[in-house]
Amino acid sequence: QGPMPPTSGGKTWMELYWQALAQKLGITVEKLQQAMEDARGQAAQEGVKQGVLTQAQADRITGNTANATIVNAGLDAAAKALGMTRTELQTALRTKSLLTLAQEKKVDATALRTAIADAQKAAIDQAVKDGKLTQAQADAMKAKLKPENIDLNRPFGWGIRGGMPGSDFGNKG
Repeated sequence: QGPMPPTSGGKTWMELYWQALAQKLGITVEKLQQAMEDARGQAAQEGVKQGVLTQAQADRITGNTANATIVNAGLDAAAKALGMTRTELQTALRTKSLLTLAQEKKVDATALRTAIADAQKAAIDQAVKDGKLTQAQADAMKAKLKPENIDLNRPFGWGIRGGMPGSDFGNKG
C-alpha cells in the first residue's frame, strides 16, 4: 500500500478520522494512538495468559517481531538522518517518498541509504541475540541488505524484494 492521497485540506482520510475520534473523546490524537497501542499490548498479554493466543501470535499483534524491530530501526535511522522524529517522518511518508524528503532536506541519498542499512543490520544482529531469528536467516537478510538496494521512492517497509528493507523479513517461530 502506498501513501494515502491527501484530502483537499492536505490531510488523509485516516488523519481526519483520528482527529475526529480524538476530539469526541476529548484527548489529543497522540494520546488516542498511545491508548490504542497500550490496550493492544495489554489484550495480547491477557490473551497469552488465558491461552487464547500463543506468545508468537501476541508478538505479531504488538509488533514485537524481528520484522517490526528491523523496520523500526531503519525508520528511526532515516528520521535521524533527515533531522526528524519518527512521528514526523511517518506523517511525511503518507504523501512523500524518502527520496523527496532527502532532497527537500538536502540530505545525500547515499548517506540516507547507508544509515538505514547500517541500522537494520544492527537490528538483525540483535534479533539473532534475542532468539527471534536464526543466524542463517540473519545472514540471508544481511546479504541482500545493501545501501544500493534500498529504493527511496518506495513506501517504507516494503521488504528487500520490494526495494526497501522491511516486511519481507522472515521471523523465527
